[in-house]
Amino acid sequence: MKVAITFNKRRAGRRKSLQNLNADKTSARAQRLHQGVEQLDIKGHSLTAAWDVNDELQVKSITAYRTLVDRQNTDLSGGGSVDLREFGGGIVTLFSTNGLYQAQNQFSQELQVVSTQDHLDWVAGLYYFREHVESSTGQTVAPSLGAFNSSSYTVRNSAKAAYGQATYTPAFDDNLHLTLGLRTTSDNRAVSLVDTTGASGDFSHGYHNMSGGATVAYDITPDLNTYAKYSRGYTSGGFNARTSVANQRPFDPEFVKAYEIGMKSQLLDHRLTFNAACFINKFSDLQLSQFVPSSAGAETVVSNVGKATISGVELEIMAVPLEGLTVDLNYGFLDLKYDEYMFASEANHFVPVDVSGSAHFPTASKQSISLGVQYDFEPFSFGALSARVDVAYNSGYKHDTLDTEFDKYTQSGAFTLVNGRVTLAQVDVGAGNLEFSAWGKNLLDKEYRTYGIGSFGAPLGFAGAVYNEPRSFGLDITYRYE
Repeated sequence: MKVAITFNKRRAGRRKSLQNLNADKTSARAQRLHQGVEQLDIKGHSLTAAWDVNDELQVKSITAYRTLVDRQNTDLSGGGSVDLREFGGGIVTLFSTNGLYQAQNQFSQELQVVSTQDHLDWVAGLYYFREHVESSTGQTVAPSLGAFNSSSYTVRNSAKAAYGQATYTPAFDDNLHLTLGLRTTSDNRAVSLVDTTGASGDFSHGYHNMSGGATVAYDITPDLNTYAKYSRGYTSGGFNARTSVANQRPFDPEFVKAYEIGMKSQLLDHRLTFNAACFINKFSDLQLSQFVPSSAGAETVVSNVGKATISGVELEIMAVPLEGLTVDLNYGFLDLKYDEYMFASEANHFVPVDVSGSAHFPTASKQSISLGVQYDFEPFSFGALSARVDVAYNSGYKHDTLDTEFDKYTQSGAFTLVNGRVTLAQVDVGAGNLEFSAWGKNLLDKEYRTYGIGSFGAPLGFAGAVYNEPRSFGLDITYRYE
């Protein structure tokens, strides 16, 4: 059982927004009434059951069910509005979504057989997934442009898979480990929609794929392991449920070939852990989304634009320099490159042009660093006390693939976040124990854009951004019992 209490604090006027606030009380009241309101309810349940057939064989079942209901009224004009209720009208804004409703439920079932033997470990399984989504929304623009009709769609997706993986350690060399894996997947995608023009359509498509991977690992010493790995991955194709019927067409699956070499080690009598990895991921039929204008308003279109290569380095260090003191450091670097990015727009008469030299990878930062320091005090008679501070740096990123005149309103610059937590654990109560954790997130009250859209150009321009959560404090109370 767990009880969590969270407090958010934001100084008045601290949050920036693209708003023009009117001074008179009538307009201010109208803005408050028309501000974005969101209600999101998520429920999830899972059940794991395992049967140990014998010392070497286990059968496991994993069942999960999840539901989501989302209701929104979002003002996309930055808060500007006109109150016409005294004249028999309503509150008119430049651009808003009215009555967005989304309901989603999903079910998954996985069956696994796991075997552990002297020289061979293997797992085999079957997986099933299905989801159902219903959504409806309306868009309103300024009176001079009229109002768009509402749109709605229903999505039905399912997936079936069979997989297996085995690791073999030859009897003649216990330090060598050979791993092979294989997965076959069948995905089905279906959407029924009515767009903002009133057109309707039903679309469906099936996708099949077989992917796998191989790993060679060698234990130089019991505390030092090196490995080399190759794998081929797959992302299913599908449809753009929010795209107009006229532009509705399936996008193809995306594929990636991943290469990785690395090492894992525990040194200095296990007081120092040092892990390192270098990788190269080569994508083909790359799937990317664009927010573009159309005859139906604003549309998100997913297309297979070409090829890309992402390479990088990951470092992980954890040290215990003093008894009770733990320091962990993580560093990541990415080198991002489009090998081909075919983009069609009105500017080039919708003839695809390779823009790989000037395109960006959305929400991908080149560098990220995190540092954590934790101290575990000597246990008391009534519990164990620990304190932790985390500092995380991100070099920033853009949310769209191409430069626009609105980037200054949507992109995320570099930011550093500081979090802290103090925990009192192992407090014996009855047949179990209590744990109290007082925490603070974003202690320096930094702000950055977690999502942004910059689209269109003159004469109609639009930019929208979502900011991160402000500084917050909370108390978690957890009770664990046998």
